[in-house]
Amino acid sequence: MESFEFVRRTQVCYGRNTGSQVGELIRRAGGSRVLALCSHSATESGGLFEIIMRSLRSSGLEVVEMEAEVSNNPRASVVRRGVRICRQEHVNFVLAVGDACCVYLAKGIAAGMCIGEDVMQLFSHPERIVRSLPLGVILTQPCGGAERSPLTYLVDEENGIRSVKTARSDTLVPALAVINPLMVGHPDPRLIAESALDIMGRALTLYFSPTTGAEVTDGLCETLMRSALALHGRLGADLGDLEAMGGLMWTSSLFASGALMGRAVNWSLWRLGCAYVSLYDCAPKEALALILPAWLEYQAGVAVSRMSELGCRVLGLPFDFAQPGASARRAVEWLGDWVRGLPLPHCLEEVGGNALDVPDLLERVAAVPLLSGAQDFSTDYEAILSLSVLRSAQSMRGRRP
Repeated sequence: MESFEFVRRTQVCYGRNTGSQVGELIRRAGGSRVLALCSHSATESGGLFEIIMRSLRSSGLEVVEMEAEVSNNPRASVVRRGVRICRQEHVNFVLAVGDACCVYLAKGIAAGMCIGEDVMQLFSHPERIVRSLPLGVILTQPCGGAERSPLTYLVDEENGIRSVKTARSDTLVPALAVINPLMVGHPDPRLIAESALDIMGRALTLYFSPTTGAEVTDGLCETLMRSALALHGRLGADLGDLEAMGGLMWTSSLFASGALMGRAVNWSLWRLGCAYVSLYDCAPKEALALILPAWLEYQAGVAVSRMSELGCRVLGLPFDFAQPGASARRAVEWLGDWVRGLPLPHCLEEVGGNALDVPDLLERVAAVPLLSGAQDFSTDYEAILSLSVLRSAQSMRGRRP
């Protein structure tokens, strides 16, 4: 295992009756003037959203509402507007009610309130993020642990050039996270697919790590992946299965629980995703659907035993001790078929790209800065992107009549 230091201060409230408690929880956390940043999915939750707003006001809190515009990614322009509103209204607590994009916007606003410079200047030097307003989160879908993590990112467009800036600071860890499956409102197959794929992607970046002697977290990664696949299947059969939805939300949240510390992260999948987001402005989960099959093929070539173990322990495939390469290929095929069966983009053309974009994508991968303390292991990004383009072309041909 790797050395690590871990502190988290998030109070997590899980359950179907948590909406009425929010106001009192924020008041205890020191909030009195609250910016309620709401995504469109929050208002779709119907009466529950009204219960939350009543809870805030009945607890003596002054509330300023702001709607987060619908977007694939958190925009710096929205953060700037949120900071202006917070300063005008003397806000001292930021509450995100929505999806992961909404949570990242709230983190940007909370950090931006404590500086005297433009927020993108701050994100260009994330070591300067040493203070922020206290944060709370009410999830309306699984968010990959954003509700408990110190990570965030923003997308900005300057002089017609789109850039992705990431940051990590313990001051961005929310003080409060409310996880209520009823807040999901009206889930659809795409939301379920995105959530399950996100869990798989996060677990795989930890699973394909060079860290040794980490049997406990190996087992946890395998459990999270099995859970994601099983819960995706249950919700595919019944979108109204609240127990399964709650399980998916909690499984997603566990990535920021600290239980998976002590192992290096394979950041290659994350860097590729940032490049796709930067070039195409697609959602991170759309980027993941495009990249993951090729990334898995590449990993099967450089980590045969690990891929074979994944096939056996997670997918229930037979392990061929005489030919582990064959076992690895079966795992890649199984997962590739699963990803391609999701209602997400599988061709570059679906996000506005084409095969000629590989050089530009390579430049953007190289431009993605690693987070403080992170390592980038030797990865042939060109090989992965070339494989991705090949699979994209094959998928496109398969869809033509």
